[in-house]
This record gives sequence, structure tokens and C-alpha cells, in this order.
Amino acid sequence: MKKDSFIKGMFAAYAAIVITKLLGALYSIPFYDIIGENGGVIYSCVYNIYTLFLDISTCGIPIAVSIIISEYHTLGRYKSERKAYSIAFRIVTALSLLTFTAMQVFARSLSLYFLRDMSEGASPEAITLGIRIIALCMLIVPFLSLRRGLLQGYKYVAASSRSQIIEQLIRIIVALAGSYITVRVLDLGEEAGVNIAFTGTVLGALVSLIYVSVKSRSVKKEMLAYDSDLSDEISSGVIIRKLISICVPIIFVSLTISIYSVVDMKLILVGLHNLGYGDAETQVIASVASTWAPKICMLISALPTGIVSSIVPFMAESNAEKNREVVGARLNQALGVLLVVSVPMAAGMILLRQPLYTLFYNQSQYGPSILALLVIVNLIGGITSVMSSTLQSIGFGRAVFLCTFAGIVINVSLDLPLIYLYDRIGFPSYLGAATASIIGQLVTVLIQTAVLKRRYRYSGAPLRRNLVKILIATIIMTAAVLLILIIWPAAQYRGVKMITQFAVYALVGIVIYFIFIYFSGTAENILGKKELNSLLEKFHIRTSSLQ
Repeated sequence: MKKDSFIKGMFAAYAAIVITKLLGALYSIPFYDIIGENGGVIYSCVYNIYTLFLDISTCGIPIAVSIIISEYHTLGRYKSERKAYSIAFRIVTALSLLTFTAMQVFARSLSLYFLRDMSEGASPEAITLGIRIIALCMLIVPFLSLRRGLLQGYKYVAASSRSQIIEQLIRIIVALAGSYITVRVLDLGEEAGVNIAFTGTVLGALVSLIYVSVKSRSVKKEMLAYDSDLSDEISSGVIIRKLISICVPIIFVSLTISIYSVVDMKLILVGLHNLGYGDAETQVIASVASTWAPKICMLISALPTGIVSSIVPFMAESNAEKNREVVGARLNQALGVLLVVSVPMAAGMILLRQPLYTLFYNQSQYGPSILALLVIVNLIGGITSVMSSTLQSIGFGRAVFLCTFAGIVINVSLDLPLIYLYDRIGFPSYLGAATASIIGQLVTVLIQTAVLKRRYRYSGAPLRRNLVKILIATIIMTAAVLLILIIWPAAQYRGVKMITQFAVYALVGIVIYFIFIYFSGTAENILGKKELNSLLEKFHIRTSSLQ
């Protein structure tokens, strides 16, 4: 394996996550057709519960391991980094068993939380069985995440990222083949098809764990190659306290977000139900907002996930060296990469929301408008994620929790009021929850920026200058695509014609946007000349041909 630079690691992680998310989004097209709306509701409810317990089982330890190993390695504390990993492994083992047991015991109660007052649509029994099947992941995924944290701490980002592709491929193959045979061939029903998909999630995690375990052997050999610390070995008590100091804010943030996701779905169900929507219709809208529309947003959410995977060890290393200028420069670079890719992508997805949602799930009364707002939520949420990881890596974990908690409190507080307000003024009421999310995310970003400026003397001036050019390029790109839409309107039904149109729209938009970004110097300002040329060479583009 070869260690990755900051930019290369970022794009390696992004490429892997895009492939993973793209596979997940594309697979959802035939999968949704197989399991139907009722199966989609079961899938959505179970995954919300799974995400919550997964956060509990990992407790932020993979990120903490990445930070501590990078910091201790930089400072020459080699025995201490080995001890830290050993302690983290024991903690993860205990949490894994605890969460698995809790999901098995409380599966019925958790299913009733969603559907207690509803007699139509999905049944609590179906959700209960789904929770118990996917609970097996609690015995696998925490250890998978821990080993990924180890690889990332040693800057082997590409190897960690490849394991995600392997996990997704196995999951998709089992889910699609298994659900098709179960529903269409054996005629066992949609609920059985969804449960096969959950089994695919378990098998995908297991195969990925085997792959990562093999790859992490070389890292463990590298850890053992360093015989002694440059200073006294750090005691277990100090390491545990450091793990706790990093993990506690991550735990609170992850749990708060996961609990919010569950509560948000419940508030949508309650709000729409109170406004007179039918049980089945309410469930469909809630599942679209919490599961199916977000799958289309995967290209927006993939990049910040990749940046976070790459940025943590580098930020921890710079902070250990007390180099504030490098931390600020890397944060601006990371946010610049995020904005230069995500802003035009978000604009295109909003512009093409109707045919885009139709391409994935057929025509929907609710999907396109929900998708448009969720694209904005994911764009702002990506900025929040990168800022949070930076703050966490430089020791401001408590600030991360306070920022996130403040945003979520505002979000939850506005959910029902905005749902009822939108209904009263004639707007689609189900868009109120997404609007609340946008407001909550914006508040979080503003507080995070203020914390960095006040406590770390961070300056975002270079980023703001690049953002102006990005927005100008996006407006030009959007105008060009809009003109093509007027000349060649998007097809109303999914098929070869619609796919061809999307390819043309995307190609025209990318070319126009890239030309402006390149010749305005924005790309070089963000990536640096060396990294930009290296990236262009991978696509067989010579800089001389662009002059």
C-alpha cells in the first residue's frame, strides 16, 4: 500500500464514495420497483433505527483512533499509539455486544414508535423483523469502522475507501438478486424481499471486514517496527481520558443527529397526519423525505464524506505541530474543493429535479419538490461536516457538540410550525421539515465559523473570493443548460431518451463550468498548480492544450 497526500487522499476517498453512493442510488431504482411503496416504508424505518444504534456502537472511536494515531505518530509516541488502538478495540467489542442485544430485545418497541396510531400501510411486525435481521451488523460494522480509522490514521485513505466499494457491491448484488427471486419468482411478498436486502447489508459488511483486516496487517507491522517512544510511554489512564475527550463530543453529535433523524421522521408523520393526510400517503411522504430523495443527493453528500476521511489525520498532524496557518489553509482548501464541485452539481439537480426524480422512482407528486430542498440541505450539511471534523481534529470537540446541538434544536423546533404554516399559506406542507433543516444547518455553520475565527484566528477571505467566481460560473452553466432545456425539453417518462438527455445536459454543463473555473484561476487557487496538473493528467488533459 502507498500513503496518500491530502489532496490525493481526498479525491481517492471521494471517488470511492461516489462509486459507492452512485451504485446505491442506481440500485435503488430496480429495488424500489421490486419492493414497492410499502416495502420502501419498512426499509426507511429500519435504516433510521440501524443508523442510530450504529452510532452508539462505534461511539466515535474510529475517528478518535485516526486522530490519536496520527498525533502520537507525529510526536514519536509509537508504543502509546499501539496501546491506544488496543484499548479502542476492547471498548468497541463491549459496545458491539451491547447494541446488538438492545436491538434484539427492543425491536418491537422501536417499531411501535413509528406506527403506533396507524392501521394502514406497513405493519409493526414487519419493521420488528427487519430490525432484528440488520442488528447482526452490530457484530461486524463497529470492527470494520475501527480498522478503517486505523488505515486513515496512517494515511492509507485509498485502501480504506476501496473497502467501501466492496461492501456496497456485495450488498447490492445480494439485495437485488435476493429480493427479485423472493418477490417476483417465489412470490413471498414485499416484506420478505426487504428482509433479504437487510441480509445483503450484513454480508457486505462481513466481506468488507475481511478485506480491511487483511490490509491492516501491513499497518500493524509498521506500528511494531517502531520499538520505543521518544519520551515516556503514556499510561492507559491518560489514553482512555484522551479517547473519552475526543469521543464524547462525537457521540453526542452523532447521537443527536441520529435521534433527530428518527424524531424528524416522526414529526413529519404526526404533522401530516394531523393535517388530514391518509396513513399510507403520510408514510410514503415520510419515507421519500428520509430515505429515497436523499439517495439521489448522494453526489452532493459523497464529497464531504470523502474530505472528512482525508482531512482528520492531516489536521491532527498539523495541530500536533502547532501550525495554525497550515490548519487554516487546509480547511480553506477542503471547503474550496467541496464548493467548486458541489455548488454547480446542486444547481443542476435543482434545475432538473422533476426528470431526475422520475428517472429514479417514476413520477411522484411529492418527490421533486422534496428533492430540491434536500439538495440544499445536503450542500450546507457538507460544509457543516467538514467544519465539524476540523474542529474535532484540533481539539474543539465541545464546540462541535454545542454548534450541532444549537442547529438541531432550531431544526426540531421549526419542524411542526413550518409544516402547519406552509399548509396555511398554500405551500406543500411536507416541505416545512426540509426548510427547518436548511435553517438549522445555516445556524450551525455560522456558529462554527465564529468559533474558528475567535479561538483559532481562522480567516475565510481566500475561500470567499473563490466562492464568488464559483457562483458566477454556476450561473453561466445554469443559463446554458436552461437554454438547452427550452430547445430540447426533458422526457416525461424514464427510458433511453431521458438517460441520453441527462448525459447531454451534464456534458454541456461540465464543459462550460470547467472552462470558466480553469481560465479564471479558481481551480489553481484551490488545488494548487501541482495537484491541478496531476489531476488533469489522470483525465489525459494536457495544460498546454488549454492555453
